[in-house]
Amino acid sequence: APRAPILRHHLLAIRDLLDLDGDQRHRTFYAFILCAWQGVKRSGDLIEPKSSQGAAWDPRRCLHRGRLRVVVARDASGRAIGKTLVFANKPSKINPDGAKRDETYYPIDRTPGAVNAAAAVEAMLRGDPWDGALEDAPVFRDPATGREITYAAVCAFLDYWLARAGFPELATGTHALRAGGATSVANLCPDGQLLSGLMGHW
Repeated sequence: APRAPILRHHLLAIRDLLDLDGDQRHRTFYAFILCAWQGVKRSGDLIEPKSSQGAAWDPRRCLHRGRLRVVVARDASGRAIGKTLVFANKPSKINPDGAKRDETYYPIDRTPGAVNAAAAVEAMLRGDPWDGALEDAPVFRDPATGREITYAAVCAFLDYWLARAGFPELATGTHALRAGGATSVANLCPDGQLLSGLMGHW
């Protein structure tokens, strides 16, 4: 049976329970959850898939901080009018040699109360500064271990907080995030072909 999607109001309910001001682990896992949801991402697009856990950290294969950049949009006078966090996606089963460096764009919205992946990533990185080579730092680094977060840890975190928020029926793993992101976009843009072009790999 298809899994029920995680939607914006579910994420708001989880956010209200988390300590995003004081707990770096909460900030890290919340940022991951929003990136998977807003970017309509598989977990394996953001961290190593379950089959690869235990392998040595490999910057050629993994999503690291060197693959992030901020792009500033400016008006005709040169005034900054918006910023976007850009992920240069890691090599995947679609582009295993890394030749096709496709990108995911997350507009930054720091409005209080916004459900925004880029703002969540900014907060996560401020709480976990890195003074070494960016290629040596996972984007999503578990402060409990100092290593890249794992699929199992993400699932456990998401399932726990969904249950705490009153949605235990949604505690079915991270694919519900991708389904929820696609559902939310489809509600705004019912053109399936356009949705596929915007999100890709669906």
